[in-house]
Amino acid sequence: MPPVGVGGQARPRALGLVIMDKSMPVMDGIQATRTIRAEFGPQFVIVGLTGDALGADLDSFLAEGLDDVLGKPASAAEVHAVVRDLLSLSSDS
Repeated sequence: MPPVGVGGQARPRALGLVIMDKSMPVMDGIQATRTIRAEFGPQFVIVGLTGDALGADLDSFLAEGLDDVLGKPASAAEVHAVVRDLLSLSSDS
C-alpha cells in the first residue's frame, strides 16, 4: 500500500486501522480524522494518540470520530489491548 500523502494524493487500497496522532504538521489529527470520516465513513478503526491527556481533551478528541484514544506515552501493552479489542469488535459487526 502506498503511503497516504499530504493532501490525499495517494489512496489506501485496504486498511483496517489508523493510528492518529493529534499533533501533526500540515494537517492535525482532528482535521485528518474528519477528512477520513467524511470520505470513507466508519469503515476504518481510528485510534488517537495525544499528549493532551486531560479528561476533557481526550473527550473532545474522541468526539471528532475516533473509536478510542490513548494518552502519550502509551505502552505497547495499552496499544495492543485497544487495537485487539477494537478490531475484534469491528469484525463482529
